[in-house]
Amino acid sequence: MYDETDPDPSCAVCGRRLLPGERPITFLTRDGDEVEVCELCKARAEAAGWLRPEEATARGGATGGRDRRRGRGAQVLGGLLARGRQPAPERSREDAAPRREPEPDGEPEPPPLPSVSVPEPAIPGSPTVADAVYAFNNSDHRRTVAGLTRTLGSPRATALVRQGNGDGDVVRLTIAWELTWYQWEVAASAAGYEVRESGKGETIDQLGTADRSWNLMAAADGTLEEKTAASTPVEEA
Repeated sequence: MYDETDPDPSCAVCGRRLLPGERPITFLTRDGDEVEVCELCKARAEAAGWLRPEEATARGGATGGRDRRRGRGAQVLGGLLARGRQPAPERSREDAAPRREPEPDGEPEPPPLPSVSVPEPAIPGSPTVADAVYAFNNSDHRRTVAGLTRTLGSPRATALVRQGNGDGDVVRLTIAWELTWYQWEVAASAAGYEVRESGKGETIDQLGTADRSWNLMAAADGTLEEKTAASTPVEEA
């Protein structure tokens, strides 16, 4: 029990000496030692499983020899608390600082990419009349012929093969009405057979004899077709 002769008892939990007039609370530890606890540490003592003397009596616990074991319980718990409050040993600057691995002089250069040879696009051979007609029918120039046909009527058309000087032959297409005429050339290129406008005029008389062989037929939608019985004229370079 509380010893009134001790003017400043110490709390068995926090080790603090009680202030004058501050009454401690008596607890029995799990070992049966009787200790004094301040009001502030009451919850901690209960959480540790310590019992008030009346609670221990109600539960039938032994209370004999409390006075003899009182000091031992307080001393044991106070020593444990004192050790728990001791500051951790200071770490040296070398231990506290994280170790850094030595940085390399520079990032390694990535391995060179393997050289890949890109083949040159294959250029087709010199176009035939059939190739030239197919390329023209699938180009935007066909719409030009269709528009003029709606205004001027059906045209006449010729395919003329022009022999090149080592750079391949070219097929020249001539489409003529009474009041105007147009010419396109079809030649081989890296993208296939290319159709490009090469000339235009006002009267058929401006055309040469070979361009007026009329070996093609022109439909209302501007598409061209070879005449089966007609021969293809050839113009030398």
